Amino acid sequence: MREKRPFRYAVIAWAIVPLLVIAYSRFGPPPRSTGAPGDQVCARADCHVGTPDSGPGRVEIAFPSGLTYIPGQKQSWLVTVTDPDAKVFGFQATARLASNPEFAQAGTFHSPGPDTLVICEDGGERPAGGACPDMFPVEFIQHSDAKPENIFHVEWTPPAEDGGPVEVYIAANAANASGTPTGDRIYTASYTLQPVTFTAAPLIRQAQPVLQAFDNSERLSPGTYVQIFGENLAATQRQWAGVDFTPGLEPGGVGPMALDGVEVLINGKQATVSYVSPTQVNAVVPDDDHEGPVSVQVRHPGGESNTVQVNMFRLTPALLEHPLWERDGKKYVVALFSDYVTYVGPPDLVNGVALRPARPGETIIFYALGCGPVAPPVPPGEIPEGLSRIVADFRFTFGGVEAEEADGFLAPGFVGLYQFQVKVPNLGPGDHRIELSLDGQPTGQELYITTE
Repeated sequence: MREKRPFRYAVIAWAIVPLLVIAYSRFGPPPRSTGAPGDQVCARADCHVGTPDSGPGRVEIAFPSGLTYIPGQKQSWLVTVTDPDAKVFGFQATARLASNPEFAQAGTFHSPGPDTLVICEDGGERPAGGACPDMFPVEFIQHSDAKPENIFHVEWTPPAEDGGPVEVYIAANAANASGTPTGDRIYTASYTLQPVTFTAAPLIRQAQPVLQAFDNSERLSPGTYVQIFGENLAATQRQWAGVDFTPGLEPGGVGPMALDGVEVLINGKQATVSYVSPTQVNAVVPDDDHEGPVSVQVRHPGGESNTVQVNMFRLTPALLEHPLWERDGKKYVVALFSDYVTYVGPPDLVNGVALRPARPGETIIFYALGCGPVAPPVPPGEIPEGLSRIVADFRFTFGGVEAEEADGFLAPGFVGLYQFQVKVPNLGPGDHRIELSLDGQPTGQELYITTE
């Protein structure tokens, strides 16, 4: 009997291993499985057997503002694990101060959904709104349940004070869901985030400080895009990205009220921020019933800007135009055919762009801003969930001839962008003035369209 014990123990041991694998699949790996200094990776018999980074896949983190952080400003990260053969995916990540990457925790993780959780170095789940024990200060965010989707959302608040560079380490598993530790693949990655500091308060310029996008007019309306110009407006330069939307870049997703620490106030209300740079900030105007002068202000960790006054209207319609769509002093509207590839205009107007004149009876697509409320309503800064049509009465004329068929709605998948589908009326060949008006209010733009 004694000779058989090793065999029996081996059988028992190997019977336990799949249970451990299943447990880690359901509740995430043990702490310190990120590949950071002092950590292992989950490539061992009690986890997922395999040589790290030997497969055809990878793990990546998309950071909203590149490899930077603003002290105390929460970030949303997008973790993506790819492997052509995997059936389920999981991960574990950690953030450490570069000055002590083995033991110095950097910032705080947050779990934005049920598919992730935050654990401490002792293996216990970190209390909601609390901190890890003093004896085990390093924390990890990881999958709570391995899933067939290969994308995870992570939130992280950097240290409140500039602690220097932060090292982010992540290890991910791309598993075959066989219930055994073999055949799975582990991928690792690391990133260095540099701190960004604001050296001065923002300053909005006095001449043409705020202009509506598309037509660069000094006016605004609820839901339109405005461009704010000045100095020290931001410490970074970027547009919003999918990780900035809540819950994500999908119908019903809401854009950020602050981007890289930059906020915009219009008539005292926070606007959705779509672009930041040191000299320009773009934002979506919030809902407001006020008509007349309103204040515009930018603020960030470096301070608050001066306020400027801009006139608010109920509607500020503006068709899409672009400097490239101009020749000999004549501006052509930027419009598309229904193939969403070919533009309307003289064939040689813009080098490298497919253009041709429109024909009577064809349906062409225009884009616009400032066209007011829609039904069903969609709040400014939100991606529409369905087709929401423009409430105001609108009309298109081509060289004074009104289009008999036209439909207008919020463009699906976009924030605050209106789309019109218009049937070209019977016209002779040539350039014709295109005009849009809503409730009798014209755009004020002098734009042309070409027909044949």
